[in-house]
Amino acid sequence: MNGAAQPDAATATGNVRRFIRGLRCPICSGSEGDRRGTGERCWGFLSEDGDFAHCTREEFAGAITVNLSSSTYAHRMHGSCDCGKTHGTPVGQPDRITRFPIKNADGKTVAIHVRQDSPGDKAMWWERPDGTKGLGGMKRDSLPLYGTERLRDVSGPIVLVEGEKAADALNAAGVRAVGSVTGASGTPTDEVLRSLAGRDVYLWPDNDDEGRAHLERIAAGLVRIGGRVHVIEWAGAKEKGDDAADFFFRGGTAEQVREMEAKARPWERTVTAGRLRLIRRV
Repeated sequence: MNGAAQPDAATATGNVRRFIRGLRCPICSGSEGDRRGTGERCWGFLSEDGDFAHCTREEFAGAITVNLSSSTYAHRMHGSCDCGKTHGTPVGQPDRITRFPIKNADGKTVAIHVRQDSPGDKAMWWERPDGTKGLGGMKRDSLPLYGTERLRDVSGPIVLVEGEKAADALNAAGVRAVGSVTGASGTPTDEVLRSLAGRDVYLWPDNDDEGRAHLERIAAGLVRIGGRVHVIEWAGAKEKGDDAADFFFRGGTAEQVREMEAKARPWERTVTAGRLRLIRRV
């Protein structure tokens, strides 16, 4: 003992929380501070949103594949997990609030989307740049795509996803991406989508009916303004709502995204049973 105080709670490292005494791994009950050589130690961490517990012990992994960048196994904390069990949210995870600035093409913040992650739940709301709640009369569907301000500095294909979190995950991996901010029930206007005119746009829908319908409507708008539309199909999506952020949490790589882009087929629209439906060209 060197006399230094031992941590009694998880300490933050970047945007994650390490498993140290006060926040033990909810998968194996180990922590980084456990005695070495016992086979019970875990030096993993909790993801920044609390959705995944990254455990280092292979014997608890089941069908989960190892994340090579962290040498951990990402267990889903809500719903069924690929390890074969259903886990609860670990005790000690406080509410986490993230603010996503929504900027126009000139880089001016026009609104802020606030996300509050609580154990087993999340809430989202809008704020104006001055901190007042609400959109002050602005229409949600007329807000810029998340990341619009970066489009003027880049050329080439863009991945479009639902929401800021998935877009951030892709950009952090070096894949250029923007996100819709309307929620699955909304649709960006053609004027909003015009920032993508003339580009190859790869749509990556959330793995649920609402998410797919959301991006179908966006695809129709992109076709109207001259975008070239493709749809990424992630074969590993298993849980309802799986998105690009889940892909990376499970060990996915930018190289694998490029492979999915290469396999993505162009889409065209047709009218079936009185409604717009997108089909792949064959």
